[in-house]
Amino acid sequence: MKRSAPSNPGEVLAEFVRSAIVAYVLARLIVLLRVVNWKGTLLLAGWAWLGFHVTLLLCSVVHRQMPLKRSKVFVDIW
Repeated sequence: MKRSAPSNPGEVLAEFVRSAIVAYVLARLIVLLRVVNWKGTLLLAGWAWLGFHVTLLLCSVVHRQMPLKRSKVFVDIW
């Protein structure tokens, strides 16, 4: 098994900041959209999935010329 090199402290900090921003934006969306029940939660989760994961997958297919058969594997994982 191949071990990765230790992370640069700057990279770790940048990843922490990025994650904190995503968490803040999602928390603001929950408040602004007044998500208070399970139906609203599922709706927000569906839109978040569509906005984040599907667009990243499409970017891989379009810009990196990933074969469609391979991209279907990633859709199943997500």
